[in-house]
Amino acid sequence: MTLKSVLVVDDDEGDQFLTQRAIRKFDGSIVIHAAYDGEEALSLVRDQGLRLDAIFLDINMPGMGGLEFLQHYSQYDSATSVVVMLTTSDNDRDRNICGQYTCAKHYVLKPLLAETLANLNFRD
Repeated sequence: MTLKSVLVVDDDEGDQFLTQRAIRKFDGSIVIHAAYDGEEALSLVRDQGLRLDAIFLDINMPGMGGLEFLQHYSQYDSATSVVVMLTTSDNDRDRNICGQYTCAKHYVLKPLLAETLANLNFRD
Protein backbone atom coordinates (compact mmCIF):
# COMPACT_ATOMS: atom_id res chain seq x y z
CA MET A 1 0.00 0.00 0.00
CA THR A 2 1.25 3.44 -0.88
CA LEU A 3 0.68 6.00 1.82
CA LYS A 4 -1.28 8.94 0.43
CA SER A 5 -2.75 10.57 3.54
CA VAL A 6 -1.68 10.26 7.18
CA LEU A 7 -2.50 11.83 10.53
CA VAL A 8 0.11 12.64 13.17
CA VAL A 9 -1.41 12.82 16.65
CA ASP A 10 0.97 14.28 19.21
CA ASP A 11 0.64 17.09 21.73
CA ASP A 12 4.32 18.04 21.53
CA GLU A 13 5.08 20.47 18.69
CA GLY A 14 8.69 19.31 18.47
CA ASP A 15 7.64 15.69 18.09
CA GLN A 16 5.01 16.75 15.52
CA PHE A 17 7.74 18.49 13.53
CA LEU A 18 10.17 15.55 13.70
CA THR A 19 7.52 13.01 12.76
CA GLN A 20 6.29 15.07 9.83
CA ARG A 21 9.86 15.63 8.65
CA ALA A 22 10.53 11.87 8.68
CA ILE A 23 7.33 11.23 6.71
CA ARG A 24 8.27 13.87 4.12
CA LYS A 25 11.77 12.41 3.83
CA PHE A 26 10.25 8.96 3.29
CA ASP A 27 7.84 10.24 0.62
CA GLY A 28 7.28 13.93 -0.05
CA SER A 29 3.95 13.31 -1.78
CA ILE A 30 2.17 12.08 1.37
CA VAL A 31 -0.49 14.50 2.65
CA ILE A 32 0.06 15.02 6.37
CA HIS A 33 -2.69 16.10 8.77
CA ALA A 34 -2.02 17.03 12.39
CA ALA A 35 -3.95 16.71 15.64
CA TYR A 36 -2.72 17.59 19.11
CA ASP A 37 -4.77 15.14 21.17
CA GLY A 38 -7.00 12.12 20.74
CA GLU A 39 -10.20 14.12 20.84
CA GLU A 40 -9.14 16.33 17.93
CA ALA A 41 -7.99 13.25 16.00
CA LEU A 42 -11.27 11.45 16.60
CA SER A 43 -13.17 14.50 15.40
CA LEU A 44 -11.14 14.56 12.18
CA VAL A 45 -11.84 10.92 11.33
CA ARG A 46 -15.34 10.53 12.75
CA ASP A 47 -17.00 13.91 12.37
CA GLN A 48 -15.15 15.32 9.37
CA GLY A 49 -14.77 12.00 7.55
CA LEU A 50 -11.04 12.33 6.96
CA ARG A 51 -9.81 9.24 5.09
CA LEU A 52 -6.33 8.12 6.10
CA ASP A 53 -3.93 5.34 5.25
CA ALA A 54 -2.14 5.60 8.60
CA ILE A 55 -2.35 7.32 11.96
CA PHE A 56 0.83 7.99 13.92
CA LEU A 57 -0.38 8.12 17.51
CA ASP A 58 1.35 9.22 20.70
CA ILE A 59 0.27 7.44 23.87
CA ASN A 60 0.76 10.09 26.55
CA MET A 61 -1.17 13.27 25.82
CA PRO A 62 -3.31 15.55 27.98
CA GLY A 63 -7.04 15.18 27.50
CA MET A 64 -7.75 12.11 25.41
CA GLY A 65 -4.50 10.15 25.16
CA GLY A 66 -3.56 7.52 22.64
CA LEU A 67 -4.97 4.54 24.52
CA GLU A 68 -8.34 6.20 25.00
CA PHE A 69 -8.32 7.20 21.32
CA LEU A 70 -7.76 3.54 20.38
CA GLN A 71 -10.81 2.52 22.43
CA HIS A 72 -13.05 4.94 20.56
CA TYR A 73 -11.46 4.55 17.14
CA SER A 74 -11.55 0.75 17.16
CA GLN A 75 -15.31 0.89 17.71
CA TYR A 76 -15.73 3.40 14.91
CA ASP A 77 -13.58 2.44 11.96
CA SER A 78 -10.56 0.34 12.82
CA ALA A 79 -10.31 -1.27 9.39
CA THR A 80 -9.67 1.96 7.50
CA SER A 81 -6.31 3.12 8.85
CA VAL A 82 -3.22 1.41 10.15
CA VAL A 83 -2.34 2.88 13.55
CA VAL A 84 1.33 3.25 14.39
CA MET A 85 1.86 3.83 18.08
CA LEU A 86 4.64 6.40 18.20
CA THR A 87 5.81 6.91 21.74
CA THR A 88 8.62 7.30 24.24
CA SER A 89 7.06 4.55 26.36
CA ASP A 90 8.99 1.29 26.22
CA ASN A 91 6.56 -0.07 28.83
CA ASP A 92 5.40 -3.68 28.30
CA ARG A 93 1.99 -2.78 29.73
CA ASP A 94 1.48 -0.11 27.07
CA ARG A 95 2.67 -2.51 24.33
CA ASN A 96 0.25 -5.20 25.53
CA ILE A 97 -2.71 -2.81 25.68
CA CYS A 98 -1.99 -1.52 22.18
CA GLY A 99 -1.62 -5.09 20.92
CA GLN A 100 -5.24 -5.77 21.87
CA TYR A 101 -6.45 -3.45 19.09
CA THR A 102 -6.34 -4.88 15.58
CA CYS A 103 -5.91 -1.41 14.09
CA ALA A 104 -2.67 -0.84 16.07
CA LYS A 105 -0.25 -2.66 13.77
CA HIS A 106 3.05 -1.16 14.95
CA TYR A 107 4.66 0.11 18.13
CA VAL A 108 7.58 2.45 17.40
CA LEU A 109 9.74 4.40 19.82
CA LYS A 110 10.33 8.08 19.08
CA PRO A 111 11.79 9.66 17.14
CA LEU A 112 10.34 8.30 13.93
CA LEU A 113 12.92 7.90 11.18
CA ALA A 114 12.35 7.64 7.43
CA GLU A 115 14.30 4.37 7.53
CA THR A 116 11.85 3.00 10.09
CA LEU A 117 8.91 3.89 7.85
CA ALA A 118 10.47 1.93 5.00
CA ASN A 119 10.35 -1.22 7.18
CA LEU A 120 6.72 -0.90 8.33
CA ASN A 121 3.93 -2.87 6.69
CA PHE A 122 0.87 -0.73 5.96
CA ARG A 123 -1.19 -3.53 4.44
CA ASP A 124 -4.03 -5.20 6.32
